[in-house]
Amino acid sequence: MDTKTLRQFELFKGFPPRELNALAGIFSTHSVSAGEKIITQGDKSEGVYLLLSGIISVKRETRSGALVPICNIEPGSLFGTLSTIDGGTRGAHCIAKEDVEYGFLQTVDFLDLIAGNSAMALGFQVVVIRSIFHDIRFTNEQLAEFSSLAPIDELTPIS
Repeated sequence: MDTKTLRQFELFKGFPPRELNALAGIFSTHSVSAGEKIITQGDKSEGVYLLLSGIISVKRETRSGALVPICNIEPGSLFGTLSTIDGGTRGAHCIAKEDVEYGFLQTVDFLDLIAGNSAMALGFQVVVIRSIFHDIRFTNEQLAEFSSLAPIDELTPIS
């Protein structure tokens, strides 16, 4: 991945050029076709992703086997961070809605950056925090929308 690619995304605005160049060097770039799964719910994390182009659909599989759409991931989004940080399993499927290109950062490199205190590591930590806060805000909005729906016992029955 090159520095120009990272610089185009809002998450990396203000990131110093030298550190951005070094960060770009540790991401590998991959492509998948529409319909291919990038992340499988329940799998162990192998790293984090940065969507470079295309759209990814996030779907959570329920215990009954239903696939519930959660959201779409758009270019410039970092995803797969939580299970990489906490060592848990992936919480949802991530499926390419169209041809997709993404950057991948292996867990060992990600955790080195999270634990590091170099200028690059500190800058990356800010990127991860911004990304997680963005996701929390989105989740809060979705929860508020869901909570505003009428309770099931107040819905009009179908005749």
